[in-house]
This record gives sequence, structure tokens and C-alpha cells, in this order.
Amino acid sequence: MKLLKTLFLVVALMSTVVMGRTVVTVNGVNIQERDLVMIIQKITRGQYPSLSEEDKKRAERIALDEAIALVLTKELVAKSDIKKSKAYKESFVEYVKKVVEPQIAYQTWIERELNKMQASDKEIKAYYDENKDKFNQPKLSHVHHILSKTEKEAKDLIALISKAKNQKAAFMKIASEKMGGPDTGASDLGQLHDKSNMAPAFKAAYMKMGANSLSKKPVKTQFGYHVIYVDTVTGGKKASFKELKPLIAKTIKGQKFDKEMKQRVNKLREKAKIQFAQ
Repeated sequence: MKLLKTLFLVVALMSTVVMGRTVVTVNGVNIQERDLVMIIQKITRGQYPSLSEEDKKRAERIALDEAIALVLTKELVAKSDIKKSKAYKESFVEYVKKVVEPQIAYQTWIERELNKMQASDKEIKAYYDENKDKFNQPKLSHVHHILSKTEKEAKDLIALISKAKNQKAAFMKIASEKMGGPDTGASDLGQLHDKSNMAPAFKAAYMKMGANSLSKKPVKTQFGYHVIYVDTVTGGKKASFKELKPLIAKTIKGQKFDKEMKQRVNKLREKAKIQFAQ
């Protein structure tokens, strides 16, 4: 079995990254990297990184076999009449009583107490005035560029691309030829906004451009003359107070709830009998 090398680096570093890549599918059921990581941690007792290559491969094979066996066993159980048995019904009732009911009670209580919190119009407006910049989505422009040494060359490129039926395709073709080849990504500057660390003239140019647009004239910077193409534009919307009011009210209620719960828990903690294991 071949897994990504980074998968086991994650295991070694005890990362909480969710690994959702499917490794194998059994009767329509996907077995993912995270499933195998958990089994490998168990069978190697967390010692996978220190194992020899041979032992690592053996652990991987065992983990995969166990994962497949588990899927097939669950299918066998699903097709059986176990749910009709007295033992199953008793276990189900006991599980609901000990696990499901307490969890539902806890969640319902939290929601009820949270709903008791209030947020006045005055509080909401004050919160909005203090945090309005945080609510506004920055304008993000996906920017590509072609760097030319002379203004004439840049103007010629703009004229050539402007005549193309598909300006984006024409731009990308020329960019790949002039900026180091199609696989380098040198012409792709990614998502840029007004705070991006770019030359002022370059920034001013792309911030004025809309989606699927080509710069009408070369942009001069200390690096040369740029021909800019903006692929997509997202964000930039300034939400109104009216739109944000429900969200702010919810935030304020949550903050009040957290504060009150901390106080209540601290009081309970003072009275509680807490014994730490030696």
C-alpha cells in the first residue's frame, strides 16, 4: 500500500489536520487516510516514526487489512437480525440513557440559557461602530502580469492581446512564453488586495480593474513595464448595519453567556470536591 509521505509526518507530529483523501473503497464505502492513521497509531502504540521501513510497511498492510475487515464486518452485522435480539435492545436503551440523553440534555440546556441573554440596540450599535472594519470583506483580485523591459513592447502586447477573441487565453499563452514557461506560475501573483505588498503604481492599477479585464496601458514600476490581467474579483462588499445586526446580536449574547457561565462555574468549583490523581 502506498500512502502519502506527509501522512505519516503528520502522525509523527501529532497533528490535528483532517486527512480526507480516500485510500480505498470497499463496496462503496470510502476508507480514508484518517481511518488508517488511527489504526496505525493503535497497532504501533504511537511508535510508527521510529520503526524500520520494513516494519512501517508491515504496519500499513495490517492497518489496511483491519480497515477493510471492519467495513465488511459492519456489512455482515447490518444484514443480520441482531437488532431483534433482547441483548441488543437492552444495550441500545442503556446507551441512550447513559450517552445520548445526557448529551441532548446538555445541548438543550445550553441553548435555553443562551437564549436568555439579551442584546440591546445600543449595545449592538456600539459593537458595530467599534468593529465595522472587521465585518467588511476585503476586495480580492486574482492578478496575472507580464513584465516587459520597454514601454513599447508592453504596448504592443496589450494591442495584440486586445485583438484576441479570448483575451485570457491569449494573455496566458504569452505570459507562459515570457515569464519562464507554463509550469512556473511566474505570471500568477495570486489573490491581491489593497494591503498587499506591491509597488504603489501596480497596486493602484489592479485595484481599479474588474474581473476578466486587461490593463489598457502599461504600468511602470522599478522592475519594468507590466501588462496586467485580472482574472477574478471577489469581496469588497461593505455590509450595512441592518444586515449585520442579527449577527452582532448573536455575538454579544454569546459573549455575555460565556462571561456568565465562567462566573457560575467558578462558584461551583469553589464548592465542589475536586481530587487530583496522585
